Amino acid sequence: MKENRIAFVNGRFVPEEQAVVSIFDRSFLYGDGLFASIRICNGRPFRWRRHMLRVHRGATVLRMSLPLPDGKLRELALELVRLNKTPNAILRLTISRGVGARGYSPKSATTPMVAMSVHPLPTGRNDSPVWRLSTSSMILRSSDPLAPFKSCNRLVQVLARAEADAAGCDEALLLNDAGHAVETASGNLFWITDDAVCTSPFGPNSRKAPSYPGGAGQNECKPITEDCNRHSLGILA
Repeated sequence: MKENRIAFVNGRFVPEEQAVVSIFDRSFLYGDGLFASIRICNGRPFRWRRHMLRVHRGATVLRMSLPLPDGKLRELALELVRLNKTPNAILRLTISRGVGARGYSPKSATTPMVAMSVHPLPTGRNDSPVWRLSTSSMILRSSDPLAPFKSCNRLVQVLARAEADAAGCDEALLLNDAGHAVETASGNLFWITDDAVCTSPFGPNSRKAPSYPGGAGQNECKPITEDCNRHSLGILA
């Protein structure tokens, strides 16, 4: 039986089947917006401040203002989790530039749109402990100013995952233009060395601003190399 979940759209909590946005919304027309996928643990968003830091950095690059302060967004997210009775889930936060005049110019879009939804955690595959990974032909360009952020245009990741699906794999590995592994189509790559949680940057001068904690230590960004394999606790996605 389908669950009757609640979503949040522009100030209103509504049943998911009523959670709609305009066909003239710029996130629909051009991918003009940002999103974040946030783990909900015991009813609380995990590393909310770090996720919002990346959202703010992305908004700066897109020259887009956020319609609500972080504290209010978090308050609404907590209420959405409560309404859905999902203390352990995935929260999707989407912020669009909103509706504006036809064309690429964003100057007439002055009212950003906010939407949030919650989703069940992925279930494990008890029948197959092997995770099949394919290397995608899609390349993450280190010179792309949008690469470190989750914009609403994810065609690179969509096509990477389509390749993996066609190859009978579970996920796609994405490389940057230096040939270094950066991430999977829908996940981060990281490894633990000593007391640091490390992740690969998109390029030699970029940082991904990881949203996971480094435990008692720190977060570091550096390319995945054979040395990482030899001296870490394993590379995880």
